[in-house]
Amino acid sequence: MSKQPDSTPKDLVPFSKLKQTMQSGDIILMHGQYTDSWLIEDFERSIWTHSGIILKAKDIGLEGKVPDLLFWESNSLTNLPDLILNKTKTGPMLVDLDKRVVSNAKDYNEVKMAYVELSVERKLEFWQKLLDFMPTVHNAIFPSDIKMMFYEIEGRIFRHQTGMKEIFCSELVAGSYESMGLLNNDWPWNAYEPGDFAKKGKVDLQLNAHFEAPLEFDPLS
Repeated sequence: MSKQPDSTPKDLVPFSKLKQTMQSGDIILMHGQYTDSWLIEDFERSIWTHSGIILKAKDIGLEGKVPDLLFWESNSLTNLPDLILNKTKTGPMLVDLDKRVVSNAKDYNEVKMAYVELSVERKLEFWQKLLDFMPTVHNAIFPSDIKMMFYEIEGRIFRHQTGMKEIFCSELVAGSYESMGLLNNDWPWNAYEPGDFAKKGKVDLQLNAHFEAPLEFDPLS
C-alpha cells in the first residue's frame, strides 16, 4: 500500500508566482499515485517519486520555438509530446513545464510537489554541455518497475552503471548534472533516487554548488 504524504502546510507558494524566479538547472520533485509510485516509495522509503530539471528555452537556443519554461525528465507517461522529437515517448523527454505540473496535479491522487533551487554561479557552458548530452540519451525508454528497482540496486549497492537504453528519472537528472560538470562520477547515475535531491548534503555537487531546501508549492494556483 502506498504511504500517505506528509501533512501539507496550509499555505503553499503558488506555482504561478514560483515560475517567475525559476532558473535552468533547478529541480522539481513530485509525489503522487502514478503507475510506479508504490514501488518507488516502498523501495526508496521516500515520498518523492519523480524528479526532473527545469530549463528555460532561451538558455538552450529554443526561445520563441517552444514554451519559455521546460521540463527535462524521464517518464513512463505518454500524455505529453516531447518537444524535440515532436512525438510522445517514454524515457528522456523535454516537455512543457506548465503542462506537466498541471496535468499531473489534475490527473492523479495525493499529488504533492516541491521546488529545489540550484545555488551556483550559472555559466553558458553548462547549457551547451547539456545540449551535447541530450542526444546521447534521448532515444532511451523508461524501464519497467522491476527493472528500475534492479538498476538502482546495481548502482546504489554495487556501483555499476547500467546501459543507456533504459533510463529512469533520477538517473537522468544525475547524468545531466554530471554532463554539465556539476556532479562528480564517484557514483553511477542509477545510484540516485528522487529523494536524494531533497536531502541536504546527499548529492555531492561540484563548483561550490548546492541545493536549497525543498519548497513545496501549489501546482494549481
